[in-house]
Amino acid sequence: MAGLAYIPLIIGAGLAWPVFFLYSSWYHTSRQNGKQWAQSEANRRLPTACVASPCMVIGMFWLGWISRAGNSPIFASVGGVFIGFAFQMIFMSMLNYITDIFREGSASAHAAAACLRSICAILVPLGAPSMYQNLGVPWASSLLGFLSLLVGIIPFVLLIFGHRVPSRQRDAGVST
Repeated sequence: MAGLAYIPLIIGAGLAWPVFFLYSSWYHTSRQNGKQWAQSEANRRLPTACVASPCMVIGMFWLGWISRAGNSPIFASVGGVFIGFAFQMIFMSMLNYITDIFREGSASAHAAAACLRSICAILVPLGAPSMYQNLGVPWASSLLGFLSLLVGIIPFVLLIFGHRVPSRQRDAGVST
């Protein structure tokens, strides 16, 4: 039965793909038509992360506060669809954004991002059992929801102030 909990995550991740491809098509059409917002190559993937960030927050709070005795597990599983959608959209946006920003140095940037993801993948499961035991499902999931809210601001900040990142990377120089 525990394996069934992954189904909503898979559904959410599957829903992210068509949204991502529809956005890419819309972006390229807008760019060809000379739309001002679409002329920035560096920020072209951030809007999908901006859509996904609130979905992650919604999913975490949904999962935490709907998961109560007496409620059907199906209701809580809907939160997993939001989380799966957000996870996949943010991941695809992040991979493309890193490649767009760091160009020649993108392999190193991807390696650094992979190391950070791996460290989080090790540390979060170590603390999760005691966190959920001490705080309970609603508040532990809320804590993760608040953390998602805090981290979810990053794509919006990059969209507004991200034009400074490429110039700094170019100034750093890439040895050939």
